Amino acid sequence: MTKLMQHHNNNLKILNKKLSLKKGSKKGEIKSNSYIRLHKQYNKIYSKISNIRNYRNHMIANSLLNNNDYNTIILEDLSVKKMTERTKNQTDHSKQNTKKKRSMRRNILDMGWYDLYSKLQTKAKKTTKNVFKVNPAYTSKTCSNCNHINHNLKLSDREWTCPNCGKYLNRDINASINIKNSFFNNLEK
Repeated sequence: MTKLMQHHNNNLKILNKKLSLKKGSKKGEIKSNSYIRLHKQYNKIYSKISNIRNYRNHMIANSLLNNNDYNTIILEDLSVKKMTERTKNQTDHSKQNTKKKRSMRRNILDMGWYDLYSKLQTKAKKTTKNVFKVNPAYTSKTCSNCNHINHNLKLSDREWTCPNCGKYLNRDINASINIKNSFFNNLEK
């Protein structure tokens, strides 16, 4: 999240608190002028955040599609809904851990991944490039060298050694290799 977006998000929080205090308790109650003014400010800031996200996704899509080093872009078909839902059986209820998870969920939602994907698809049709999605199952837990799946790997483990072949792997680079291999394996079928 950019500093400007963070600034606008902080302003949204403040305005949201003020709006909740001004809001009438009854459903048909007429809103005051101060409530209407605050609501307009809220909508204006929200619009700014949306414009920043839209601009950023356009720039990312343009930079990916203007690169002449490749013709195909392969993405994981991630479920944002599953990544951002709260688990009911959380064992660690510490404030710091809960705050980290909330921040991660907010950042995932703030990225607008579907919007980025649709922009990539639309812009790719105007060029000779292709954009595809791949099933993300076990891409970071599977060794790209021997295809052994390490079920003991946690999200915090950024680097690991394959217990089967002994290869030292960076989690993100390994996942990108597996995504590429998965795409080409599906092409052959």
